[in-house]
Amino acid sequence: MYERIERIKKRVIVDHYPICIEKYRITADVLEESRHDPAMVQRGKMLKAYAERMPIAIADDELIVGLGASKPMGLEIDPNYGIWTQDEIDSLIEDGYEMSRQDQMDLQELNRHHDPATQIGMQGDIFYEQEDERILKLLKAGLILPPWKDKAQGRGVGGGYAQSGLGLGPSLVLLMVDYSKILADRYSALAAQMAEKETDPVRRAELTVISETCAWIPRNKPRTFREAIQCFWFQFLMLSPSTTLPGGRFDQYMYPFYEADLNAGRITCEEAVELLCCMRLKDMELNRTSGKNNRKKNAGHEQRMMTNPPCRAPDPPLHT
Repeated sequence: MYERIERIKKRVIVDHYPICIEKYRITADVLEESRHDPAMVQRGKMLKAYAERMPIAIADDELIVGLGASKPMGLEIDPNYGIWTQDEIDSLIEDGYEMSRQDQMDLQELNRHHDPATQIGMQGDIFYEQEDERILKLLKAGLILPPWKDKAQGRGVGGGYAQSGLGLGPSLVLLMVDYSKILADRYSALAAQMAEKETDPVRRAELTVISETCAWIPRNKPRTFREAIQCFWFQFLMLSPSTTLPGGRFDQYMYPFYEADLNAGRITCEEAVELLCCMRLKDMELNRTSGKNNRKKNAGHEQRMMTNPPCRAPDPPLHT
């Protein structure tokens, strides 16, 4: 049974990560179409567009589906945290990341039309305007914000972030629930199409279950342990990226589904472990990095976004 897990592990443990700009393209389109809307309305429209337009795929052996970027193991350039100049991209490539030459050219073209007004940027502008060398030293050291450039090099954090996830952080939770339904419907349709063409009867049955699962959740309450995990993963993707997004007490809110399936004979312990491993490997696809100064500050170029949800047996009942 765990041969599947070993095959997926080989796919997600890689030496090089692709840098993607599809989320940036979608963001730029939405901002162009909604330039007069309030910021929160714009963010809501972005979230909906990500659910509708980000590329999707289902890899071999997968039981839990949902990509965190437009390419497997990818990191999306986040335009809301700073501009990635060519020298910053060159630095990423030197550190082992991958980006096609065409995407590099397209990124710089997008940069010419997009000037992100972010909280980090506005705070940095305040510090720059004060012309206080003591504050500027702290700013460049990265002690109070991500490390900023010298004024002569241009303002900005020098790259910002590139990270996995289809959302905009936890600030749009209610919209996230709605738009995750759009994402689930797309995966349901894709799995059904793949099942029709699949010649292996075992994999065809797996794809059919994936399609049925995604058609049911998250618009309905999960009925099984598998549906609960898939529902969790879609919503987690729509809340990511966020450096502080936890999985919560995963064991507590998942155990009732596991217990019900076990008691009803719908699942075995081994099958449950396999589903948990599949979800954990999906989590390993999420990644995050930042500009070269920030990477130096964090003593490394790779910053995994993996969560570590607790999984433990329930406490025995108390007897008095």
